[in-house]
Amino acid sequence: MSAGGGHGIDITGDSATVDNKGTMTVTDPESMGIQIDGDQAVVNNEGESTITNGGTGTQINGDDATANNSGKTTVDGKDSTGTEINGNNGKVIQDGDLDVSGGGHGIDITGDSATVDNKGTMTVTDPESMGIQIDGDQAVVNNEGDSSITNGGTGTQINGDDATANNTGKTTVDGKDSTGTEINGNNGKVIQDGDLDVSGGGHGIDITGDSATVDNKGTMTVTDPESMGIQIDSDKAIVNNEGDSSITNGGTGTQINGDEATANNSGKTIVDGKDATGTEINGNNGKVIQDGDLDVSGGGHGIDITGDSATVDNKGTMTVTDPESMGIQIDGDKAIVNNEGESTITNGGTGTQINGDDATANNTGKTTVDGKDSTGTEINGNNGKVIQDGDLDVSGGGHGIDITGDSATVDNKGTMTVTDPESMGIQIDGDKAIVNNEGESTITNGGTGTQINGDDATANNSGKTIVDGKDATGTEINGNNGKVIQDGDLDVSGGGHGIDITGDSATVDNKGTMTVTDPESMGIQIDGDKAVVNNEDDSSITNGGTGTQINGDDATANNNGKTTVDGKDSTGTEINGNNGKVIQDGDLDVSGGGHGIDITGDSATVDNKGTMTVTDPESIGIQVDGDQAVVNNEGESAITNGGTGTQINGDDATANNNGKTTVDGKDSTGTEIAGNNGKVIQDGDLDVSGGGHGIDITGDSATVDNKGTMTVTDPESIGIQIDGDQAIVNNEGESTITNGGTGTQINGNDATANNSGKNHC
Repeated sequence: MSAGGGHGIDITGDSATVDNKGTMTVTDPESMGIQIDGDQAVVNNEGESTITNGGTGTQINGDDATANNSGKTTVDGKDSTGTEINGNNGKVIQDGDLDVSGGGHGIDITGDSATVDNKGTMTVTDPESMGIQIDGDQAVVNNEGDSSITNGGTGTQINGDDATANNTGKTTVDGKDSTGTEINGNNGKVIQDGDLDVSGGGHGIDITGDSATVDNKGTMTVTDPESMGIQIDSDKAIVNNEGDSSITNGGTGTQINGDEATANNSGKTIVDGKDATGTEINGNNGKVIQDGDLDVSGGGHGIDITGDSATVDNKGTMTVTDPESMGIQIDGDKAIVNNEGESTITNGGTGTQINGDDATANNTGKTTVDGKDSTGTEINGNNGKVIQDGDLDVSGGGHGIDITGDSATVDNKGTMTVTDPESMGIQIDGDKAIVNNEGESTITNGGTGTQINGDDATANNSGKTIVDGKDATGTEINGNNGKVIQDGDLDVSGGGHGIDITGDSATVDNKGTMTVTDPESMGIQIDGDKAVVNNEDDSSITNGGTGTQINGDDATANNNGKTTVDGKDSTGTEINGNNGKVIQDGDLDVSGGGHGIDITGDSATVDNKGTMTVTDPESIGIQVDGDQAVVNNEGESAITNGGTGTQINGDDATANNNGKTTVDGKDSTGTEIAGNNGKVIQDGDLDVSGGGHGIDITGDSATVDNKGTMTVTDPESIGIQIDGDQAIVNNEGESTITNGGTGTQINGNDATANNSGKNHC
């Protein structure tokens, strides 16, 4: 026993050997059990050692020293040291357990190329206590047994470059300022074969220095605020977490502060609780490869990166639930996130959030989002891009993809299903956005498929779009110069809207068939001036639906395909605004009280180039409410059973009927004008029967140029009827009036009828 500052054994000289086979007890400052000054020294402590109150068990000052501690070593008290070597190539083999407390040090080595083989269990507690401390380069520490570090202690600390710590046993760290393994120097490496359990604000592994590597092969469990499993402060760090990780209650699994960091997470990562984080990188060019599944809840974050040019390869499934929970968050420009597995985001969580310009998110797997404030992928920054290869399923008020920033692009290649109020498949807030929906879209129960808020937006819908239910919308744009290209069919019912655009100079190219049914349902609605709608394929509008509605001046609708309208309040094309124009290249078939074309506004034009068939009471092929209207019916018209072909309510109207007009049945009317200075030019033949009227004009100064043959038969049938003064009718072709019919009837003063052709009565 050494006490009171004495020395048990002192040797000065090279190649000294001490075989200490009994127990060694050393206490008090400056007391030493064994001291050797010289190179190649060997000390064998075979018995237990107890070092307290500032004493030192073994001190070797010289190169190539070896200390073999077979028995348990207990060190307690500030400045107490179990084994100390000052010199290069020092080696300590600690076969017995190592127990350090009260600010003492178990093993201290100062010098390069030191080695510690710690084969027993290591227990370190209290501030400033250290199990193993090495100051020097090329150090190697092998902790083969379990380590328990508590109450501010440090298990292993290496200060120097090219250090290696191999922790084969389980490491448990608990308490603020407690650290399992600490390296300060470049090229440090920690191999953690055993499990790592950190709590109470402690740190499992701390490395400060460039090009650090941690191979964490066991499971990692981290809990409590300020607790960290692995922390590295340096550039070019690599962390390999091969086992599962469970991070809870404000803890952090891996934190790297430095550029060009890489974290490889092979095992499953579970993160739960506010401020809990699975993997965190602060620095540019950070990369996380998440091979294992990622499960985040309770407000935690799975992966957090702050810095430019970050990359996350998320190859497993991702499950995120609860408000403030995030699977992946990146703050920085030029970020890339690859989500290769399926993602399920619920109850207010966010799958991927990128805050920065030029971001890209590639979602290969299916994304399911459910619940208010839940978001699958969110980008805040300009030039953001999301490539959604997998299907997108959104419900409960969640958002599938949210981008805020200009020049955003979404390539949605899978099917999209959106249901419930406030649910959105894709939302972009910013100018010059492009959305490509290549798969089919089904939007129901108040959901919205695509919403773009900004100017110069483009939505390309290649797949079929199905919209059903009040307030459901397939594609919505709020901004000027919006464009929707609908290559796939459009099917709208239940009060939904297929395409909604609010803003001037909008364009819709609807290349597929359009089917719209039920009251309040609309295929296409535009609120804004200078809109252009091109319906290239057939349209079927029934049961109170509306195919195309444009509210604004200078609108144009081009209907190349056949338009079929059936049912009361059903409307094929509706324009509310001045200078509206409809070009109907395809046939127009109206029945059941529907309207084919409705325009409200002055200076409207309708070019109806196909055949027009209108049947049933209240059915109207073309209705215009406004002055200076022009309707050109170039194809044949057949009006039956109480229907009306063309009705214009306004002054200075003109109707040009180039094709044959056939009108049959009581209350059926071919062309009707209510207003002064109305004009009808009937180039085609006019055939009226069954009590119908071919041409009806109510208003002064009306003119009818009837250039074709006119055939009128049956009581109450009238070829031309005008109610108003100063009317002029020019019948240039032959007229055949039979069985109680009337060819021309004018009710008003100063009327003129010029019958150039032959009359048969």
